[in-house]
Amino acid sequence: MRPSFVPEGGSTFTKKEAKAITQVWHKNGVCPNNTVPIRRTKKEDILRAKSIESFGKKRHKSFGKGTHQSNPGEGHEYAIMNSRKGNYYGTKFVINMWRPEVEVPNEFSLAQTWLASGDGYDTNTIEAGLQVCPVLYGDNNLRLFVYWTSDYYQSTGCYNTGCSGFVQTSKVITPGGSFAQVSQYDGAQYGLPMLIWKSSGNWWLMIGEEYVGYWPGNIFTSLGDRATTVQWGGEIVNQRTDGRHTNTDMGSGHFADEWYKKASYFRKLETVDGANTLREPQGLYPYASNGNCYNIKAGEKILKALPVETTFKFPSPLPTFTQGGGFAKGTIDLGGLEVSQVPTFNKVWSTYEGGPDNLGVTFFEPSSVPTGFSILGYYAQPNNRQLFGWVLVAKDLSSNNTLKPPVDYTLVGNTESLVTKQDGPGYFWEPVAPDGYTNSSQKPPLDKNKKLDFSTMPNGSQTGVLSNTYSPLIYLHPDEEYLPSSVNWYFSNGALLYKRGEESNPNPIEPNGANLPQGGANDGSYWLDLPIDKKGKERVKKGDLQSTQAYLHIKPMLGATFTDIAIWVFYPFNGPARAKVKLITLPLGRIGEHIGDWEHVTLRISNFNGELWRVFLSQHSGGEWIDACDLEFQEGGGSNKAVAYASLHGHAMYPKPGLVLQGNDGVGIRNDTAKSKKVFDTGLGYEVIAAEYSGEGGGVVEPPWVNYFRKWGPKIDYSVEDDVKRIERFLFGALKRAFVNLVKKIPDEVYGEDGPTGPKLKGNWAGDEK
Repeated sequence: MRPSFVPEGGSTFTKKEAKAITQVWHKNGVCPNNTVPIRRTKKEDILRAKSIESFGKKRHKSFGKGTHQSNPGEGHEYAIMNSRKGNYYGTKFVINMWRPEVEVPNEFSLAQTWLASGDGYDTNTIEAGLQVCPVLYGDNNLRLFVYWTSDYYQSTGCYNTGCSGFVQTSKVITPGGSFAQVSQYDGAQYGLPMLIWKSSGNWWLMIGEEYVGYWPGNIFTSLGDRATTVQWGGEIVNQRTDGRHTNTDMGSGHFADEWYKKASYFRKLETVDGANTLREPQGLYPYASNGNCYNIKAGEKILKALPVETTFKFPSPLPTFTQGGGFAKGTIDLGGLEVSQVPTFNKVWSTYEGGPDNLGVTFFEPSSVPTGFSILGYYAQPNNRQLFGWVLVAKDLSSNNTLKPPVDYTLVGNTESLVTKQDGPGYFWEPVAPDGYTNSSQKPPLDKNKKLDFSTMPNGSQTGVLSNTYSPLIYLHPDEEYLPSSVNWYFSNGALLYKRGEESNPNPIEPNGANLPQGGANDGSYWLDLPIDKKGKERVKKGDLQSTQAYLHIKPMLGATFTDIAIWVFYPFNGPARAKVKLITLPLGRIGEHIGDWEHVTLRISNFNGELWRVFLSQHSGGEWIDACDLEFQEGGGSNKAVAYASLHGHAMYPKPGLVLQGNDGVGIRNDTAKSKKVFDTGLGYEVIAAEYSGEGGGVVEPPWVNYFRKWGPKIDYSVEDDVKRIERFLFGALKRAFVNLVKKIPDEVYGEDGPTGPKLKGNWAGDEK
């Protein structure tokens, strides 16, 4: 058995050729194929334990998560580097190999990683590292170990293969095996590369290039999904023999200040994110339970390299636009007030805790303000992402001198009493406006500023450049059988127009939809459907990826300071949904099926400079905005094309591959996405179907099907209750109750019996995305 993938990329660490890992038992040879080495358990090993039940188990609650869970009073002491709380799917690192001195047999010293989730007695952990533990092994050799628990060390879990849990697959490396090569003080250093990651529901362990084995996902509760914290560090047990602190070493037995060759280390720390990519962890923080005896320090890179300290840059320079109109000129005239975007900043003040990923927030003032322009505001963003934003600056072009500076400032708040890591207290001031410039509580008139200057919008050639530059690649799931197609292909391959009262005589549809009813209301009088013959119906349901076209709707947004390019994609058929009930995946019969499925991605582009600001991804009846700095871009670098992932059968769009659950507590509707060879570039073969402004960029002739305001699929009548009852028969107890509760909460759009309407009837056609 092997994992389906090994995480790669994302970090700045370079790969080196792996050295062979040897354990002492190798001097007697290695195991034959299809066998694994397992350390023999002797009678003496069991006698050293308090009981057979306690053999191979941790005697103390041992979880180095920091002050809120570790308990030095029970004799355990820690020096640990902690991740911020988040979603983690593994970790990779190199652990320095030392053989620490352990003073008495019932103490131990170890260096390990913890991947954990849950709270209190629901805490799940996966642990692996190196230890000297005389009470477990009967000697003071340095040994590889693995451990796990799903109930905070109460009744589950054990070391190595001492109980049902960790499954060993390697014939070369065994948990519990000892190492002869260990580091020497100010001498030779040895490191053990380790990788733990989740693949196909199980958590795998790799040492060097060897797959050692895996923790089955079904032995965990919360860790069956992901870890929420990762730690790296050391732990010892202090039995206070003769009433004094133990002399047991942690690591090399020397403080971290002595650094390389003298102090033990973890290096090349990486974590695995939801896209199965290795990332250098940000915002780590140390914890030492007894700094007088054991300590830990991070390199400067770990402590200071917050994402916000790096300015986001697109993989490729911004495109060059042809001359014409006021698009991408750097400034926009808002009627006597000339405004410009300033994306460069100087730091003002930061906090280092709270907010997303508990990394804090930073406030900035704009720099490089153009001559004659005035600052209209400052900028702030969370520290957990690269610096990406802008503020507006303005210049008064009128003869009325309407733009004036504040006459004073009023202190409205400070952080003097805020208990958090920060750059000293922060103070917040509100400008005092001159006479006649006041904030009003009255609602502004609806007809104010309705006269927009569309000269800032891109013309036809500029629109082409934008589409070719930013239009995303859409990856379909490798198991997706219901592919997109062009509207022309759908009509030309047997799609039919039905009219109420004349159901027995449906009409074929012209390739451009010329014979579709135009305008009117969606009153149920007309609808579209698949071909009548079974073979043609099944063929058309599956779509045709090669014919797929993206349909572009271009419109001004935010006072024509931005351009939205809505990219519509048509699927002839939406497949059935699947549910996740804890560790079980259940097909939901016909629930979720419907004929005709419109999905879209919207690019929001600055009319100041032609830069992509953010992307909207449609998801069932809603969606989400993703800022450009948080997007995945086309592999290979040098391309500013974003990447989106369409979910299996439902075709909802997501920014990263993986599972998104419509539900909670491990129960909900699955939205599975993954990278595959089924991919299409929305910037190739597109058609502009509407432009909501006049001038060269407007005047687009809308194809007839755009103004077809009826259903793109029939109303499907089937018994949901039958599907639900069929599934319930296979479930018992808590799983059955969880499923019944899920059915009650299934969103209306998942049932999907009623065919959808076309793009022009969607709420975002004339307004903003929601």
